[in-house]
Amino acid sequence: MKTSISPIKTLGVSRFERFSKWSSLVRAISLLKRKIVSNNRSKVDTKDTQTCVNIRKEAEALVLRETQSQYYSNEIDCLKSEVCCIVNSRPIIAVSSDHESPTILSPNTLLTQKINSDIEPYNFDFSVKDMYKSQWKHVQVLANQFWKQWNLQYLHNLQTRSKWPIENRNLQIGDIVLMIDVSLPRNQWPTELSMKYFLVKTD
Repeated sequence: MKTSISPIKTLGVSRFERFSKWSSLVRAISLLKRKIVSNNRSKVDTKDTQTCVNIRKEAEALVLRETQSQYYSNEIDCLKSEVCCIVNSRPIIAVSSDHESPTILSPNTLLTQKINSDIEPYNFDFSVKDMYKSQWKHVQVLANQFWKQWNLQYLHNLQTRSKWPIENRNLQIGDIVLMIDVSLPRNQWPTELSMKYFLVKTD
């Protein structure tokens, strides 16, 4: 049995060039979407204020999506690859305390059969101003922003915080620990042997 997949039909950015103003383009698409909504759902009041606002937002999003997919398809694909690399570089098991085997297992290790130490680290420290100079810098700035949010909002939730109900041994000299260094480039998970530790008394 032969199956065929029909390509996704897009509106086409070339049609947008018929309009000289952004407001005229959004208004025309809003009218079309309002007509479609009124035909599909007869009970919906397309003159309602909230409905008109939602339709206008959908029209603006449609224009941006069509424009980005045509003119920035390479940049979007590159950003998706960078984000996948960041997500797949996280450790999926607890860090081994054996200094003879300090390798951190991650999805990237399983996919590429390489560890992070085999990949030369890179650091594209670009600012928001660099986004407007070239498109590849734009992608790197967006990837760095995702990496910062990934570190601040997600990674710390993966750490189990065991307190008094669970008995665990304390950190000892010679244990392998993950290092935190904000100056490191993204996707880097450095490990070191703990040489000294301090005990803090809590009430």
